[in-house]
Amino acid sequence: NGLEVEQLREVIMTASGAGPSVLGVAHQHRTRRYRESTTPNAALRIVVKDLELAVELGHQSGLPVRCAEAALASFREAAAAGLGEAEMFALLDHLEAAQLT
Repeated sequence: NGLEVEQLREVIMTASGAGPSVLGVAHQHRTRRYRESTTPNAALRIVVKDLELAVELGHQSGLPVRCAEAALASFREAAAAGLGEAEMFALLDHLEAAQLT
């Protein structure tokens, strides 16, 4: 019923869209190195703030921002669960714990 996770990863990593940001996210996801960091590069609470601003601007501009709203809801939930000061990739742990991935 579709691609296995490793097959999908291989397709993404060899596609033209596999730029530095995609590769960095994939590396963080695969290795979970963010768990070792004592100083996050991007604290989850900062992502919440940035998404709040993006959603607000979208609403003010009359633009649909459904994806940003969904992301904001997930990040807010993770922050409320005590992950606000964690690296933003800790959202992965939160989603997996809730079995939402």
